[in-house]
Amino acid sequence: VNGLRQCVGVSSLESEDRRKASIKKFDRWLDSIPFGESISIALDISKFYRRDHFAFLWEEGEPIHLNTVIARRSPWILKEAIAINDKGEIVGWGYKDGWKHERAFLLRPVQTED
Repeated sequence: VNGLRQCVGVSSLESEDRRKASIKKFDRWLDSIPFGESISIALDISKFYRRDHFAFLWEEGEPIHLNTVIARRSPWILKEAIAINDKGEIVGWGYKDGWKHERAFLLRPVQTED
């Protein structure tokens, strides 16, 4: 979680009811963190190697599947987002060029003009 209350991690493709329950639980936990305070969470990532888990960004109460915000024909499959800083830069790991080449990634937000 960064100072802007953005959080990154791993999300699975699960049922709608289970997803809604997870969102409510996560929102309660996020609300307990003082505004502007950055924290780190250590996770056992061994369970996240399944193919139905993907990297996500949690922003303004909504999960964003990070594979949907990179280039459509990207060679990357983003599996886990590990950290986010106050600039919105995200680091994590995923696969590049298929499921055989595990790599680290760095995502930087694209600045758009209004």
